[in-house]
Amino acid sequence: MEYNSKYTGAQVEALLDRAGTVPQTYDIGWLKNLISTSADDIVTLTAEQFNDVKAAVDAHKIFVAYGQVLSSSVYSDEEGTYVILTESSDNFVTTFTVASLTGAYKARLTSNQIITQNDLTGYAKKTDISAFLKLQYQFANISESSTPSLTVAAGNWYMLYMGMTNPTSLSLNISDPGTNDNGTDPIMLRFKTGNKAMSISTSVGMDTDGVLVRDGGRLKCKANTNYILTFWRYSPYWLAELKEYSAAGTGYGKTVVKTIPSMIGYGTSHETDTPSIELAADKFNIVGRCSGLTLTLPAGADMDGQEYCCQFYVPNKDYTLTVPADVRWQNGEVPTFEGNTCCQLVIVNNCATIGVFKASS
Repeated sequence: MEYNSKYTGAQVEALLDRAGTVPQTYDIGWLKNLISTSADDIVTLTAEQFNDVKAAVDAHKIFVAYGQVLSSSVYSDEEGTYVILTESSDNFVTTFTVASLTGAYKARLTSNQIITQNDLTGYAKKTDISAFLKLQYQFANISESSTPSLTVAAGNWYMLYMGMTNPTSLSLNISDPGTNDNGTDPIMLRFKTGNKAMSISTSVGMDTDGVLVRDGGRLKCKANTNYILTFWRYSPYWLAELKEYSAAGTGYGKTVVKTIPSMIGYGTSHETDTPSIELAADKFNIVGRCSGLTLTLPAGADMDGQEYCCQFYVPNKDYTLTVPADVRWQNGEVPTFEGNTCCQLVIVNNCATIGVFKASS
């Protein structure tokens, strides 16, 4: 007998939905209302309330609240069980964490701003060097303990060399957070770590907006390394960036490394050698007259705006220069060489440019 249904597929699905055979919704609005009465966005739940939320997750129900749909997930570790509910609105992500911790039941609300490409563009503009010309030097009173702390204020820069004796952590507190806009002056700190790795944590005093660190969470520092740590105010947050720098010379100077130094800048003779040089962001290699040069970049080199450069002397037109295969020459023009010349080469974002001028004879 031929089967003939009076319902379409969509109508059958609608009937099944009303019959409860497909995932149902769970209204979590009661939790949002409860948290709204808390001063710190943390509330204590009963066991029944936690179990109700957990059962809804296990049943794969769809969480909704005031017309918004929330994504849900659950995980457990040795400390307890956590239900994570997340919703997005405009450029904010709101997360509700419902947790069972050794017999205690808690719920917490956190809200994070989404940083867009436009935001990062604005942030980059704040790093203009002119913003630092106004910074005032402040004496850094550092504790000699292995876990020193320091209070810093906007518009100042600090040298932390004195008193930094092999610390394992550094706690910073921004005492004067400024206004809730982008006009607050930056903060800069320069320091060198001891013979141990060090972590940096930051808090904002008399302010509730917190600190957003680009690299996320605690900043990690290597041992025996020079660093510059900078803070900029962006919208409701402070942004932080940690960079290594060379101690040679001043500022961001590069360490000069000479290869075949006896042949630099003198005559047209050369050594029949083709040295291989690994470029580094904090070094400037100078290579004397030889038959050729092979340039390499370190494994995992940061090519996002980082600069790798060197200088070399060419004795004759038969000079051979070899660069990494993925490095592209400016305008696609592979350079040719003339004898008794000096060349300076720069590689940025895998793009190489070269300048040539007559060497001294």
